[in-house]
Amino acid sequence: ELIEPIEERLLGIEGVTQMRSSVRQGAGSVTLDFDIKRNIDVALQEVQAALSQLRLPLGVDPPVIRKTNPEDQPFMFIGVVSDKPLRETLLWIDNYLLDQLRFIPGIGEVSIGGFPERNLRIWPDSRKLEELELTVLDLATAIQSQHLESAAGQFVNGRQELRVRWMGEAVTPEEVGNIRLLRRGGEVIYQPGQDSGAGLRIKDVARVEDGLSDVRRLARINGVEGVGIGVRKQRGGNEVDLAHRVREKIEEIQADLPEGYKLQITVDMTRSTEAVVHTTYEKLAVAAIVTILVCFLFLGSWQAAVNILFSIPTSIVGTFTIVYFSGFTL
Repeated sequence: ELIEPIEERLLGIEGVTQMRSSVRQGAGSVTLDFDIKRNIDVALQEVQAALSQLRLPLGVDPPVIRKTNPEDQPFMFIGVVSDKPLRETLLWIDNYLLDQLRFIPGIGEVSIGGFPERNLRIWPDSRKLEELELTVLDLATAIQSQHLESAAGQFVNGRQELRVRWMGEAVTPEEVGNIRLLRRGGEVIYQPGQDSGAGLRIKDVARVEDGLSDVRRLARINGVEGVGIGVRKQRGGNEVDLAHRVREKIEEIQADLPEGYKLQITVDMTRSTEAVVHTTYEKLAVAAIVTILVCFLFLGSWQAAVNILFSIPTSIVGTFTIVYFSGFTL
């Protein structure tokens, strides 16, 4: 219901060559393709102005607008597979592998995907909650009120004044489990014994786990669950040269891989570029030879064939000289 009015407002923007939309549960997106001659910054302002006039229903977040360039898409994907738990694999990738790749000259961004993020999970025991007449909301209230770090005012001692900060954030699952449950249904717990707030803690009614978030994305390398790494180049850089440097770095890393880890390039879009360039060179050479032979067979003169032999590369070199100084590549 929201996508259609958004599309109607964006249709009148100058330079739009194509519009695509997609909808999924709880979200939707509209993609605009602009003519190459269109100033994308001006177009972005026009899109923002068009959407600012749209009245959204209550509870709907404002649209997020961003501009992308096909040149900014990953040109290489690297797959990591290990026999270790996924959380341990992610820690190794984040703490070691990504840093090794980010410092390669020409790298714009290295991102990982196909994995659940690290997440502190609290698994309540419904039976224990029922016995103590507690709810999940009581657990959430205890965490929100005690698991925080904030300013606690000032401490004045004569001519000395100190800033006081309340260090209340739990940094380990054990500390989270020790957070006290002081309220039941919003009321302070005064009952003696097991129900007293002095002794009742989160670990008494729930299991605290340093785990991962819900699995909504997966990456598989040769059918085995793993982690995918996307490599983007800096704008204006040469993908082929950068791909060679990445391959050399991966070969260097392969020698020091931990036991049980496997690293490989799963997608390399520069292979097709290199193949096209090599094919172009081959076509030029074959075309020159065939032209010389055909001219010799029809003219019957080696002198004419030799003249053609020198004129073809001369014209090619002249053309490529102009191409080179114009800033173009094959």
